[in-house]
Amino acid sequence: MRSPSFDVDSAIVLGEAELADASRSEWARKQTRFDLAALLHHRACVSMEAGAQAIADLERAIAIDPHPEYLTTLALAHERDDTQEAARALHDRAVDAIARVSLTSEEPDADRDARPSFPRRAARSLEARGAFRATHGDREGALADLRASLAMHPSASVERRLAKLGA
Repeated sequence: MRSPSFDVDSAIVLGEAELADASRSEWARKQTRFDLAALLHHRACVSMEAGAQAIADLERAIAIDPHPEYLTTLALAHERDDTQEAARALHDRAVDAIARVSLTSEEPDADRDARPSFPRRAARSLEARGAFRATHGDREGALADLRASLAMHPSASVERRLAKLGA
C-alpha cells in the first residue's frame, strides 16, 4: 500500500488561508505562523536552485516569523546570487534576532538527544556570519562570531574555521 504524498503547495495555500482567518484563536494563528514559516523555509531549502522562488519563499517565511535560521538561509541565498550587501544586512539581522528569539522562544522541537535545538540553530547563524566576515576581510568580527558560535554549540566546522584564521 502506497502512503499518501504530502502536497507542499496545497499545505502552503491552506496555511495562508488559516493565517488570514481572523475567527481562529490567537493560539491557533500563532501555531499556524510557526508551521507556515517553517514549511516555506523548508521548501526554499529543498529548491534553492530555483532561485527566485526560493528567495520569495524565504522572504515570506521571514515576514511571518523573522527567525534567525530563516534570515541566515536568505543571507546565504544572496551570497550565492552575489548580492553581498543584502547578504551582509541579513546576516546582521539574523544575529540580532538570536537574542529576541532566545528570550521569547516557545520552540517545542529538540535534537535527537532531547536538548533544545535553538542553540545549535543559533550557532549556525553566528557561524554563517563569521564565515561571511572572514571572506570579506573582517577577521576580528569573524573571530568574535565564530567564538560565540562555538560557545553556543560545539562544532568541528567552526573549529576548522577558527584554525584557518589562526585562532
